Amino acid sequence: MGKPLKICIDYDGTYTEDPELWDAFIRHAKKQAHHLICATMRYESEDSKNLQRLSMQCHETHFTGRRAKGPYLAALGITPDIWIDDNPCWITNDAGDYVPAQDNDN
Repeated sequence: MGKPLKICIDYDGTYTEDPELWDAFIRHAKKQAHHLICATMRYESEDSKNLQRLSMQCHETHFTGRRAKGPYLAALGITPDIWIDDNPCWITNDAGDYVPAQDNDN
């Protein structure tokens, strides 16, 4: 095994597509001493049960409030080695007034 990695996982459209798959991935990654980060463009007020489920498994969770994830995390001194995101444009671009579809598990 190489050095521990900082792995950033997106919520909407990534984790939500197959929570069981990502739960297994997270368990395995943690066994390998990797640091798991959840980054979502949601506001904290847009929390859901599935997002809480992901947050509890990750070492840290960040709600960017529609701001680009990369610069948001960089301002906190966090630089992921690996990004897992169904829509990578949100790593470098703000979402403005975009509102993600709400989970049915609230």
